[in-house]
Formats: sequence, structure tokens, C-alpha cells
Amino acid sequence: NFPILLPELNIMSGFSLRFLYSFDFQNAYNEDLNYIKDNLWRNIGLRISVFESVDLREFIIDKVKNGIPLILHPENLLVYKIDSNNLFFFRALFMESSSLENVIKGNRRAIIIEEVPELKREEVYDIKKFPNLSRHLYENFYKKNITIKGLRTFVGEDAYIEFIKDLRDESKQFNGNSKEWFSIPSYAQWTSLYGLLSYFLGIYHFLDRKAQKEGMKIIKGLEDVIIYWREWGRIVGRESHIPYARIIPYTARRSSANSLDKALKSLKFVVNTFQNII
Repeated sequence: NFPILLPELNIMSGFSLRFLYSFDFQNAYNEDLNYIKDNLWRNIGLRISVFESVDLREFIIDKVKNGIPLILHPENLLVYKIDSNNLFFFRALFMESSSLENVIKGNRRAIIIEEVPELKREEVYDIKKFPNLSRHLYENFYKKNITIKGLRTFVGEDAYIEFIKDLRDESKQFNGNSKEWFSIPSYAQWTSLYGLLSYFLGIYHFLDRKAQKEGMKIIKGLEDVIIYWREWGRIVGRESHIPYARIIPYTARRSSANSLDKALKSLKFVVNTFQNII
């Protein structure tokens, strides 16, 4: 009965509004939980609680059977149903299922919504929220770096630049933990851009005619960013769901960096165009 969709939650939590990268800290995007908490409370009055050091198996069974959906972290799986030993969940945009044991292996925290606010659909798309969200996007794009868990992490434009630079650096070895950059850390972040596109399509009709002209440029720009990220995924094997047990060849890395170069140019255009309509 929660009147907000997953892509919209990505916007209201600020998750869709920034990209983080650090070669040695693959999980940076997932560890700044205060950022998520603060944005959800500020934007839609939603409180979340994080549970660690609990028996995840029993916790999941108890909450889901009592009709309480939860997010399993750090894989960010929105679990909504359990049937026998199978869990049903959303990962990014897609519905999936897996055994309870497999899901528990990759996660160590559970996040639940503490209280569901009395929120109407029109409040999510309140045009008064738009300037703040737009400024938030702009600030995150041009911010130089932040510290998460004591580690420097690149944000926005600089995060793209660093990732592209590392992909083109033949001496940089994407193996061990750093190989994860071809999997969930990048995938979870770029697919959240669907949330930004979905939100803007919803807000578009509330804009005046002049702003709608700029808005069409934003829609096209976001579609381009997503296309280039999908191209990146195809090059490194993400689209074919190849297990990331292998090392991505340098030639593929270099080619994929060209796709991210184009994604960055399109995203920069989007971010700057947002400023024309606030």
C-alpha cells in the first residue's frame, strides 16, 4: 500500500542523483546510509531503520510473512514475498527470485520502512520539490570528492573521469575485488538513472511551455546516457549475464571507456540543462 514506486524512491533518496567511484572501494555507493536516510526524511517524510547483527534468515521470514517489505543490503534487493524457501524481490528494475540461502550469502543488513507516511501520489510530483532536486543533482555532479568510511571517493563528473581513466590504464589491473566494477557497483548506479528519467517524465507536464522545450532536451539526453551505459555493459559482458569470474580484456576495457566518455558528455548536458528550468 505504499504510494511510491521503486524508481521514484531512487529519486527521493538521492540515489539517482549521484555517481560514486573509487577503484579500491567498490561498495562506496552503498555505505553512505545517512545520505539516503536524510534525503528520504527531507523529501517525503519517510523513516528507515537499519538492522545489523541479526539472524537474517529468521528476520526475513518474520517480516515478509507479516507483510513488511524489506531491503537487503548491500545488494539492495527489495524483498516482497516468500514462498517455501524462495524469495521474490526487485533488483534494480527487474523482478527476480532465488533461494533464501543464496540471498543471505550476499547480504549482511536489512533495512525496513519504520513508518509509511500519509503520502499522496501528487505529493511525489509536487513541482515545488523540483528546484531542490535539480540543485542536488547539479551539486553532486560538480562536487570533487567526499569521504565515506574514512576513504576518499570521487563523485559525479570526477567519478566518471576517474573510472574512464582507470579503464584506459593498461597497468591498472581490474582483478580481485576491483573486478566488481564490471558488476553490481556500476550496474546499480547507472540503472538508477531510469528513476531520474521516470520522474522527469512525470514532472514534465507541470512545466510551462518554455521549460518543456528544455525538458525535451533533458529527456533525450537521459535516454542517450542510458544507451551509452547499456553499450558499456554489452562490451564488458554485462548484458549477456556472463559470470564475472573472468578478467575483462584490455581491448574491451578501452572500448568500454569510449562508451562512458559519451555517457559523461550526455549527462553533463542534462545536468546543465536542468539549471535552465528551475
